Amino acid sequence: MASWNRFIGVILLLMVPNIAWAQDTQQRYELGGLITYTFLREIGSTDSGVGTEAGGLGGRLVYRALPVLDLESEINYLPGNSATSGNHLQGFFGIKAGKRWKKGGIFLKARPGFIHFRRDPFGVQKPGSSIFSHERASSTEPDLDLGGVIEYYTSRGLILRFDLSDSVIRYARRTVRTSEFVPPYEAGGFTTHNWQGSFGLGLRF
Repeated sequence: MASWNRFIGVILLLMVPNIAWAQDTQQRYELGGLITYTFLREIGSTDSGVGTEAGGLGGRLVYRALPVLDLESEINYLPGNSATSGNHLQGFFGIKAGKRWKKGGIFLKARPGFIHFRRDPFGVQKPGSSIFSHERASSTEPDLDLGGVIEYYTSRGLILRFDLSDSVIRYARRTVRTSEFVPPYEAGGFTTHNWQGSFGLGLRF
């Protein structure tokens, strides 16, 4: 009888972590929307202080892979000035890791991705256009989102989320030709650090 009791005790001890895991991860997905704002430094130039402000809307899908680790994807649309670099499309996929409590959580995130410019910020012309054309090629640059996240969990099941990030953009080198009277020149080939903040609402299911 004592051996049987010890056996049941061992089984219960092995089950407790699994029960806690099931309770913590029974709602493993999160879907939400957000507003975001960024300041793109040195966009189209290496001159210090040159930048473009951009704000927009986005959406986010999160999967809780572990109690302390989330996989998440995000896409943002940032309307821009059609006379400069036009609209921007930004996408990320990566991880968020940290600690959750009953009413909130704090995390660090690392999410590689891209930023797409409707009009090349360095002035690269659209292929096949004449030298007098104002049409620009589009461009897509690698974008790495590094930063922190604070979440607040409401009694109604909503998640309020605040992000503050360093958006690290690597501009590839390209050849720019602005006039038939001016020789082509090389542009890009550098990395910028751009602060970005966002606020979002999410619902776990």
